[in-house]
Amino acid sequence: MNLLAEIRETAQKRCGLHPEEGPLLLGVSGGLDSVVLLEILHRLGYRLIVAHFNHGLRPEAAADARFVAGLASQRGLPFVGGQGPVRAQALASGRSLEEVGRELRYRFLFAQARKHKAAAVVVAHQAEDQAETILLHLVRGSGLRGLSGMSWHTCPSPWDERIPLVRPLLGVRRSALRAWAREAGLSWREDASNADLRFTRNRLRHEALPMLETFNPRLVEALGRMAESVRADEAWLQTLTEEALARFPATRSREGIAVPLSSLRGQPVALQRRLWRAWLQDLQGETPSWETVETLRSLMEAGGVRELAGGWRAWRESGQIVLARQPPPLDGPQLPLGAAAGLRLPGQLRLGKGWV
Repeated sequence: MNLLAEIRETAQKRCGLHPEEGPLLLGVSGGLDSVVLLEILHRLGYRLIVAHFNHGLRPEAAADARFVAGLASQRGLPFVGGQGPVRAQALASGRSLEEVGRELRYRFLFAQARKHKAAAVVVAHQAEDQAETILLHLVRGSGLRGLSGMSWHTCPSPWDERIPLVRPLLGVRRSALRAWAREAGLSWREDASNADLRFTRNRLRHEALPMLETFNPRLVEALGRMAESVRADEAWLQTLTEEALARFPATRSREGIAVPLSSLRGQPVALQRRLWRAWLQDLQGETPSWETVETLRSLMEAGGVRELAGGWRAWRESGQIVLARQPPPLDGPQLPLGAAAGLRLPGQLRLGKGWV
C-alpha cells in the first residue's frame, strides 16, 4: 500500500476524518512531517485551514511562519498564524520551554478551531514521536496512561470537550515520510533546535532510541504495538473506575471532600488509586502525584493528619477520610500522639475540653 492510500485509510478508520465533513484545522510547523501531511490531506480532498504557531525562540521563527503561509497560499488554502510568550512564561512558571510551548500551541490551535468551526485539529506526530513519548513517560515513572502514548483520536482533550485531536501519521516512520516528500518534490524547513541535546526529547531521539534499537531494530514498531495494547487496557480500567465512582460517590463541600472508608476497603489497590486520582482531579483540577495518592491511601490503616501540597490536609474522621484546606477539628476528645490512658470500670476518665 502506498503512503497516500495508507493515510486515506487511517484518516477515515482510525481518526474518523471524512472529506465531506467540515474543515480540518491542520497544525503545520514547516518541518518534514507536517508538510507531508498537508500535501497528502490536500490531495485526498480534505478541506483544510493551515495553522502555524510561532514560539519566538529562534531567529528563523519568522521565516518559518512565512514559509508555512506560502505553502497555504500555493494550494489556495486559508492560513492563520499566532505567537505567544513561550520563554517569558517558562521563566515565570519554572516550567520547561517544551512544556510551555506545547501548552500555548494547543491553546492557539483549538481557539482557531472553535473560531472557524473546524471538525478536528490535526497534527503530524509520527511513529518515532510516539516511541519518544513512551520512553519519556517511562523514564519519568509513568503508569499505564503514559505508556499508552499518544492516541490517533482524542476527544475530549485538555483543550476542548468537543473538537477531537487527531494524528493520522502516528503509524508512519520518518524515513517513509522523507522518501515520499522527495519523490513528490516537496521542500520543508529544518529546525536546528531539534539537534539541541539540552532538550530531553532530543536526547531520547538522538541517543537513547538508537542505542535501544541495537537490542531490537524494530523497537519503534514494538513500542507502537505496546501502546495500542496498553491503551485498550487503560480504556477498560477507566470504565471500571467510572462505574466505581457512581457506586462510591465522594461527599463534596466548600472546604473539600469526604470519602467513606467502606468505599475503599476491600477494593483492589489499582482501583483505590484510580478513585483517588479521579476525586482529586475533580477537586483540584489537576492530576495528583503518585506520592499524594499513596499518602491518602495510608490513612485507610492509620490515623493522624497528613500534610499535602497546596495547603491541603487529610485525616480520618467518623469512618471517613476527609481532604480539606482547613485543619481537622480538635473539639473532640483528644490525647497527645503516643499517649495512653486507662479506664477502670466502673469509673470515669476526663479527656479535657469538657469530655468525660
